[in-house]
Amino acid sequence: NLAGILNSVDDEDEPRTWQWNDTAGKVINKHKTVYERWESILKSKGQQELSSGTTTHDDNLDQKCYHPFASQLDWEIAQWAVTEKISQKGLDRLLNVPQVQQKLGLSYENSRGMLKCIDEIPERCGKWRTKQLTFRDKPGEHFTVYHRDPVEAIKALWGDPAFAEHLVYKPGKLFRGAEQTENNRIYSEMWT
Repeated sequence: NLAGILNSVDDEDEPRTWQWNDTAGKVINKHKTVYERWESILKSKGQQELSSGTTTHDDNLDQKCYHPFASQLDWEIAQWAVTEKISQKGLDRLLNVPQVQQKLGLSYENSRGMLKCIDEIPERCGKWRTKQLTFRDKPGEHFTVYHRDPVEAIKALWGDPAFAEHLVYKPGKLFRGAEQTENNRIYSEMWT
């Protein structure tokens, strides 16, 4: 009975064991990670050592790092408004307080301007693409499929330092229970 087999495989209460590949993770070649490449670019552009040993900040760095926002403060106000779920009307009221927008040097005057900036943030995982599908059995119906290039998406996710401690770099086999036999092996998705 296939249903019985599927139910036993999906039983989450059973203990699980892993078998890791001994040669996994062997260094074959070394390249900088996406994070390391960005870090070196930003350091080289952002900090300029003077002969006296003092460091000056490149004002253009804020514009490059926080694009499409005008500065770090511009970005942080927008991030605060979004993460704290400040209503658009509430943000508009704050920005309409005399001199708030000017004193903070924000590039947007209201919530609509802030949302336009947010919409201009480049896609991290590649551009969204659309395709129209039709099927022989219903030639008059069109279906829209939205997708991204999976390779670009994986590169962006693997290069994101926020996920560094959660990434698994080596293949492994998952088993139900302590007995690591093919009958107890669980086949599932790739590491996600």
